[in-house]
Amino acid sequence: MWSSSSDRERYLAELLAERQKLAPFVQVLPFCTRLLNQEILRASSLPPNQNFVEPERIDHGSPLRLAGQPMNGQAMDLDGWSGIQTEHLGVLQSPSMLWNGAPGPGVVGSPIVKKVVRMDVPVDKYPNEDKLRDKPGYEHLNDPLHVLVEAEFPADIVDARLNQAVAILEDLLKPVDESMDYYKKQQLRELAILNGTLREESPSSHLSPSVSPFNSTGMKRAKTGR
Repeated sequence: MWSSSSDRERYLAELLAERQKLAPFVQVLPFCTRLLNQEILRASSLPPNQNFVEPERIDHGSPLRLAGQPMNGQAMDLDGWSGIQTEHLGVLQSPSMLWNGAPGPGVVGSPIVKKVVRMDVPVDKYPNEDKLRDKPGYEHLNDPLHVLVEAEFPADIVDARLNQAVAILEDLLKPVDESMDYYKKQQLRELAILNGTLREESPSSHLSPSVSPFNSTGMKRAKTGR
């Protein structure tokens, strides 16, 4: 039970400070970040006299349940992406601290928004799919090849993060020459390791006799101590 509104405000300020400390590690600690966001939303939505011990159930939804949500792609330039779905999860309110941890006057609200975008990959980039479709074991090819990206951030940065993800994916989907395909080289190397056929080239084999370190005069003369 909250003893006073100041206790609740202090707790929210501590949660927001922890959220700021965790910001650099969002990608490596996604579950911790989500749990902290849920706790902030729960604490900020409780009335002053609400018993804080009993947890509230906050349904954040999932991409599979967003099919009925309205499409909202007005603020984004996502050419090639078939749709974007938006879900508002809640509003963080702190009387003493902004979302980024900086002090701010009055009550500041920062809505956390979840957006899901889907990109349908053109089939002409993968012509073998037409030959395999409808065959036993390839039922998954009946669903067009696509990529789903989910972002859950404050409303003021969620579009920027999604645009960044789109740019990365579009770059990965661009066809490149095999000699420049780093990912294919890595896959072939890992496959050779699994098959036991990997042959590491010795760096010394690329050195000419004139530049070999063992041809220098200093290397040939041994210290005899005399």
